[in-house]
Amino acid sequence: MIALFSGLIGFLGSFLPELIKLYKDKKDKEHELVITRMQMEREEKGHQYTLEGINVQADVQSEIAAHTEDKYPVTGNKIMDGLIALYGSSVRPTITYCFFALYALTKYASYVSIKKYYTTLSWDMVMSKMWTSEDMAIFCAVIGYWFGQRALQRYQGKIPSAK
Repeated sequence: MIALFSGLIGFLGSFLPELIKLYKDKKDKEHELVITRMQMEREEKGHQYTLEGINVQADVQSEIAAHTEDKYPVTGNKIMDGLIALYGSSVRPTITYCFFALYALTKYASYVSIKKYYTTLSWDMVMSKMWTSEDMAIFCAVIGYWFGQRALQRYQGKIPSAK
């Protein structure tokens, strides 16, 4: 009986190294598959970062192009070209000044018409009635835009900070 049992163990024992080899091969392939998936995910993220970088670079270039004046002479006259360049770099402030002047003119007209019909009201009473929450919202939006833009440019290093 021991001989039969020894023969059986010997016969099955010869398959044991092959089974271990198959098991290791299976685990190695699973490991390689996991590594390949991780590499593919890393490459995909790298492509996304590259695409984001390209988009950011394009945004920066378009912003630079929008804020730089023309370096080529338009008329050939230095004074005229300087004035054109100055105007080209001050379009938004000019529009802001024009709307501020229009707003101030509208408020002045309101003041004059109120004073015309209500002559007993004092100056401070008229002004307190004219300055509404909508006026405060407009004022805050304009101030926030100009000073917020300046703070953002200072944060981005485009404007040196005041010391």
